[in-house]
Amino acid sequence: MQERIAAVRATVDDIVRGSFVRASKDSSSKVVSPYGVELRRVTLVGHVVGKIHTKKEREFASITLDDGTETIQVKAWDSDTQKLELIKQTGSGILALVVGRVRQFGDEIYIDPEIVREVEDPNLITLHKLERMKGILKLSGVSVSDSSPETTPEDVEPPAPQAKAAVEPQKNRQKEKRGEKSKATSMPQTAKGSLRTRILAFIKESADDGGVSTPKIAEFFKNSGASKSDIDLAVIDLLENKKIREIKVGVYVPAD
Repeated sequence: MQERIAAVRATVDDIVRGSFVRASKDSSSKVVSPYGVELRRVTLVGHVVGKIHTKKEREFASITLDDGTETIQVKAWDSDTQKLELIKQTGSGILALVVGRVRQFGDEIYIDPEIVREVEDPNLITLHKLERMKGILKLSGVSVSDSSPETTPEDVEPPAPQAKAAVEPQKNRQKEKRGEKSKATSMPQTAKGSLRTRILAFIKESADDGGVSTPKIAEFFKNSGASKSDIDLAVIDLLENKKIREIKVGVYVPAD
């Protein structure tokens, strides 16, 4: 089974200021960014500042995405307009995550969408740009950490001595809660660590020859309180760090 091209984090400016290279016998079409990064399939995060939806000769929908560096059109036709359903039903101004292919028609470069999701946390646009810069540094040969900042036991300051008496009952209550949680957990490996770590464990535990689908991942982790946008971004991070592979649209298997 042919492996799909991983989506690369990018800014809109990377695309519109890059050089478009048409498809050849040996390679699909792409944009080469000003930093020399080849962009075929990209991940963008930005605000929706405009949208169009028409049903004349054929159904057509598009949104204008603005990430603070430039704007670009995300376009879909016929049944593919369902990928923009969320945007069609929601007013402009929402923050959106877009995964799609870079295309060109005439002189215009646009995005052919595969995934379009509303992002709830406005800080994720900053995180996206930081991760994009980390990817550029990796391609330049600079060693950077693959791990996201996590809160570890070493990061937590010990309680002050005078608070010891008050802390003991609290510790007992925490132990009771942990005991209740452990009884309720049927998949202990999946229940520990960051969202990205838990999703990776879930894919490893659940994947068969057909892989694990995005809806299955989302259904499992939304029950634990994770938002759809956080789940999408965690999956993208796993793809970028080569922890999982996408064997077809929205279906994943472990990389090893």
